[in-house]
Amino acid sequence: TNPEDPEDDKYILHVREVDRVGPDFMDWCEAPVESEYFMYVNTYFHVMKNVDLLLTKDNKPLVSYIESDLAFCADYPACVYAVERAREFEPDMDKMMQDFEQVFQTTERDHFCQEWKEKNFPPPDDACVPQGPTSTAYMARLVALKKAKKIYKIKDKAQYGWRNVFKRVHTSLNPSVCEGNQRKLGSGDNTTDDDGEDVNCRYYENQEDCEQFIVCEWDDQFLTCFESGGRPPTLSPTA
Repeated sequence: TNPEDPEDDKYILHVREVDRVGPDFMDWCEAPVESEYFMYVNTYFHVMKNVDLLLTKDNKPLVSYIESDLAFCADYPACVYAVERAREFEPDMDKMMQDFEQVFQTTERDHFCQEWKEKNFPPPDDACVPQGPTSTAYMARLVALKKAKKIYKIKDKAQYGWRNVFKRVHTSLNPSVCEGNQRKLGSGDNTTDDDGEDVNCRYYENQEDCEQFIVCEWDDQFLTCFESGGRPPTLSPTA
């Protein structure tokens, strides 16, 4: 929000629910959007309480990527497949973008999705890889058209980090073997607490929840929970 005017509409994020009209893997292609830019997520997530969408001074959205040859991508079939399919648009594509972290430009989304449908890709044999269009393929098309850097500021997630916009609040009722791998794909944040619990510090939105885990630390400046790598022992027991 704008600290001088909290009601300034320019600083307000508008959230809208849309009923699905097709298969879930076509959600961001089929969603009716009137704004210039949008992000999307499904009902397994909600918007984080502390959200900052990063823009350059000339209002380019910042988007992050993972190099496709890093283990965060290369060790996951879903990531490898997303990059391979993206190379149908740009043969030299070597970066992977996460769908729920992508800020889509609506006009380019429309053009991309039309091209995707025209290519008529056969469905993949592996249920654990993306079944439809991805933000990686969307970006690959923009790279091929030399539009990517005109629309976005693109940064390496491994070098500069990133901030979650959405928080997972539900898991699948019938989790598959591959779901856990897809959830952790490219995050690099999951670690193990003293009791053996798998923890992703970035999902905790306030100091109390964050600091219940010895591996997490709260940053007052950025209102963010992050992995601290452990803390010195305390004189009192940790609940």
